[in-house]
Amino acid sequence: MNAKTTRILKEARPLLRPWCAVAIAGVLPLFQPLHSIADISSIGFFLGIPLLATLSLGNEFQHRTLSLLLTQPVDRMEIWGEKLSVTVVAVLSAALVCFFGWRPAGLVLDPRESVVAGAYVIATIAAATFWTLVARSTLGGLVLNFL
Repeated sequence: MNAKTTRILKEARPLLRPWCAVAIAGVLPLFQPLHSIADISSIGFFLGIPLLATLSLGNEFQHRTLSLLLTQPVDRMEIWGEKLSVTVVAVLSAALVCFFGWRPAGLVLDPRESVVAGAYVIATIAAATFWTLVARSTLGGLVLNFL
């Protein structure tokens, strides 16, 4: 295992449990096709996706390791690229799990709603880094992402 793989695993490890929670919320309608379960699933999607997007940088602020991360003898663009790639993979895979979980359960989105949901995911990924850096916390980035 080289240094880059170790850094990527370090970024992915804190996202595993929240990703599992969002994915489970996304597939709940497959097992219980009730209207209330669909509401829980959509709340899990609309709260979980921004949470996943803010966690990568928010954990650095929470543990106060961002300054240590930036002083490593690694190009900063490489560090930001690794953080962004892990975030994009986590958010897009969780969103796809939610979409595929909704479809067989009868929660079919028309094409316009699918475009809006896709734009929501892209805007969330793009804004999460900025708002987390402004707020300097996961919770602050999550709240500012909704405003």
